[in-house]
Amino acid sequence: MLIASLVGLVLYEVLANGIKLHQKSRHIYKIYREAFVAFELWGQDVNNALSYDFSQSFPDINAFDGDEQELHVMRATTDGLKMVHFYTREYRHESSLFRHRENLAKFLAEAESPTERNEPRTSEEVLSHNLQGKGGVKFSYGSYVKDANQASKLSWTNTWHDKTLPAAVRMRLHLFNPDDEHRPIELNRTIYLSRNWQQ
Repeated sequence: MLIASLVGLVLYEVLANGIKLHQKSRHIYKIYREAFVAFELWGQDVNNALSYDFSQSFPDINAFDGDEQELHVMRATTDGLKMVHFYTREYRHESSLFRHRENLAKFLAEAESPTERNEPRTSEEVLSHNLQGKGGVKFSYGSYVKDANQASKLSWTNTWHDKTLPAAVRMRLHLFNPDDEHRPIELNRTIYLSRNWQQ
C-alpha cells in the first residue's frame, strides 16, 4: 500500500511538472512569436520607405523621424502614401508596441493645423503586448562618419531628425521573461538601408 501511494505521488508530480513546463513553453513561444511578427512588420515598413525620400520636395516633412521611443516612417501602400508611426504605451510594469498608419494627405493637413486632431487612432495595431517596462522598445539610427584615417564608420544615435534617411535603423525589444522578471529577454534587429551606404 505504501509503495502504491509513493508511485502515485511520483506520477502526480511528474504529470504536474509536465503540465507546468508545457504551459511555460507555450507562453515563451507566444512571446517570441510576437517579437518575430513585430520585427517583420517593422522591417517591411522601414524597407519600403527607401524610395520615398522627400527632403527636396517637402522640406518640412522627414521621411524618417524618430527618437528612442517613437519612429515615424513614410511609405507606399496599395492605398497610396502613408505615414506609419511606431510607439509604445505603458500599463503597470509592461508596455505594448503599436503601429498606426494614416494617409499622407491627412498627416500633412494635421501638421499644418495640429489642433484638428480630435479623433482617436482607429487603425492602430498592437504588435506586441509583452514588452517590459517603459524602455520595452528602443530605436536607434546609424549614419556613416569618417574616422581619423578617412574610413567610413557606422555611428549610432538615439534620435533622427535629419532630412535624409539614415544608413541603418535598429529596433531593440526588451520582452517579459517568465523565468526572471528582473532580467528581460533582449532581442535586436538592424536594417541597413543600402542606398545610404557610403563606404
